[in-house]
Amino acid sequence: MHKRFALAAELQKAIEDDDLELYHQPQIHIATGDVVGSELLLRWMHPEMGFIPPDYIIDIAEETGVIHQVTEWVIERGLSQHSKLLKLGFEHTVSINISGKDLNDNSLVAHILTTVSRFSIPPASIIFELTESATAEDPKLAKRILTDLYEQGFKIAIDDFGTGYSSLDYLSQLPFHELKIDKCFMNIDVSERNQTITDMTITLASRLKVKAVAEGIETEVVANMLKDYEGLIGQGYFYSKPMPFIEYMRWLQESNRLDLRR
Repeated sequence: MHKRFALAAELQKAIEDDDLELYHQPQIHIATGDVVGSELLLRWMHPEMGFIPPDYIIDIAEETGVIHQVTEWVIERGLSQHSKLLKLGFEHTVSINISGKDLNDNSLVAHILTTVSRFSIPPASIIFELTESATAEDPKLAKRILTDLYEQGFKIAIDDFGTGYSSLDYLSQLPFHELKIDKCFMNIDVSERNQTITDMTITLASRLKVKAVAEGIETEVVANMLKDYEGLIGQGYFYSKPMPFIEYMRWLQESNRLDLRR
């Protein structure tokens, strides 16, 4: 436990010293190949321990109370980068992960609104992602915060759909725009069961009039199997690994040039 608290203190200092980094993983309209957005992913290269897995960072941050500072840093840095992309003409969305613990932060919505106003970013271009399990910790609080963000014009995504504990009845009460199908179901080329689950989830999203996003697409075979679904968004190593911001900007510019040659 002492080691975890020591690492949390170092994480807090890394935030203050701006030593963390955000990577972007592109999100692709599977049928057309168009880039429609990116998901922000946190990275921390510790000076002694090296790369620290993002899930471990979040676990420590939630356990030790540093999570609000982490999320504020991600929002601040992420929206700054998003603003630059919009000014360059890349009018797509940015997805930001929110922890269930962040819903207890009374200043969260105010911080988001202030940052969006400062960078003059359309709220509809920002998607906040929460996992099913995160929203299930305190359903009433989750509904209140998500409804507040929804009414302010932001978009909401239910992340890792199908792996949490929420009932469909509970999901029917939440305002959201996207269902993200967890990567554990993306072996649809070898698993008929997961192919059925994926198909049912995409159909559910369509019936609810929200978007479906398939995470963890790693092969051309799987991507091709998903092409027939209208409006389906995909992300995964088949399209691109997560990239630092500067590299992502170059990737977008190159992708745009390729589109103009078609």
